[in-house]
Order: sequence, then C-alpha cells, then structure tokens
Amino acid sequence: MHRINCGGGAYTDSAGLQWRADTFFNSAGLTYSVTANITNTYDSVVYRTERSDRNATFPNLIYSLPVNASVQYEVVLHFAELFFSSAGKR
Repeated sequence: MHRINCGGGAYTDSAGLQWRADTFFNSAGLTYSVTANITNTYDSVVYRTERSDRNATFPNLIYSLPVNASVQYEVVLHFAELFFSSAGKR
C-alpha cells in the first residue's frame, strides 16, 4: 500500500496511518502549499500541499508506483482546492 503526501513531507495522520513524503513522480514539476487549515477534515496536513505540471517546461506529471502485478489495488485520491479562493472558479 502506498500513501503519498503529494508536494509535502512524511506525515502520520489521525488514524495512525503513515503518508510518505512526495516520491515516485517523473519530473521536478512544481509544488505549492498553504498554511491555512483545510476545513472538514481531521488531517489538514495532507491537503495543504500539491505537485503539478502547470508549467510548459515540465512533461506531463506521472506518478509510477512499484506494485505487484498479481495484486488488485484500490486507488483513492484526496483533493483540496488550493489555488482559487472563491467558489465556482475551477
């Protein structure tokens, strides 16, 4: 199982689950973070950072995680809006 804090450091959440520091991505990309708490979550830390390829000088951002081909995986993505500060902008 992989838990990655995209754009951020290693973190242990309120359930005791460990998130790895950002890794397994294909390029430097761009990171962005905020210091404000993210509402409606116990684990604001994992929602405060991001990694993106908004800049044309970087290739499409791809995460390549090592997995076992004989195992079935479930992918769960967590998102927060860090860029826009008002509703309806995305």
